Formats: sequence, C-alpha cells, structure tokens
Amino acid sequence: MADPEPPANVTKIEYEKLKAGDVIALANIGFIPSTDRLMPDAYPEVQHLFEVLKNHPTLRIALEGHVCCVPAPDGFSPGTISWDLSVDRARRVQSLLIEMGIAEARLSYRGYGRTKPIFPDEKTGAQQQANRRVDIRIVSK
Repeated sequence: MADPEPPANVTKIEYEKLKAGDVIALANIGFIPSTDRLMPDAYPEVQHLFEVLKNHPTLRIALEGHVCCVPAPDGFSPGTISWDLSVDRARRVQSLLIEMGIAEARLSYRGYGRTKPIFPDEKTGAQQQANRRVDIRIVSK
C-alpha cells in the first residue's frame, strides 16, 4: 500500500527505502523550550508518522529525544534536567502515537540529553530549536 503524500514542509518517510538502524530526523518535531510540549507545526509531522505506521503494521520504531545545549537554570543539575527532558519528549511523541491507535509494543523510546546535537555550537535560536527534537530509529520492518 502506498503511503499518502505528507503535507508541504513535512519530512517524507519512504518506507521502501528504510532498513533497521536507519535514523530519520523529522524536521518539524520540535518542542517549546524547557518543556515536552510540541510546537504547533509538529502535529502534521506526527500525523504523517502515524499514517506510515498504520500502513505498515510490522514497522517498529524507537523514538529518540534530544535537547538543546542551553545551560540549565541556576540551582539545577544540567545533566539530570536535560536527560529527563529528552526522555519526556520521546515519551510525549510515543503517547500521541498510542492515542492515535499504534500499539505500544511497536514503539520504544529513550533520551539522549545533550549528547547528540545537530548543531553543537548553537549560535541562533533556530539552531537551538533544531536540537530540541525527537528522531525516529527504525528497529525492524
């Protein structure tokens, strides 16, 4: 079954080209700073991911949460905050997919904190936003 075309500005997931271990950086699954709340433009991206998962019932994915490299507020441990927040972000996307009807057994998640930034030397707000993300790792087809 052919997957529907995603809306403009949504990362197209090409199922036929996927293999276990591939990581898909979804361009628009971004988060409000210091929270696990999705940015409004993230929802079409999650919807497209849902459609791909629905159309391919054997596809299993891991959701990988990340945070930007902005220092933690005074009095907070930067390692703990960033790690917990990255897990919360991945879990948030997992929860949305489960609410949409994807079986929990097909979705795992983990957080990477600040360890895998797209932009290690974040110079702009756009670079920080790009680092606040959830990537998709293909576990199996």
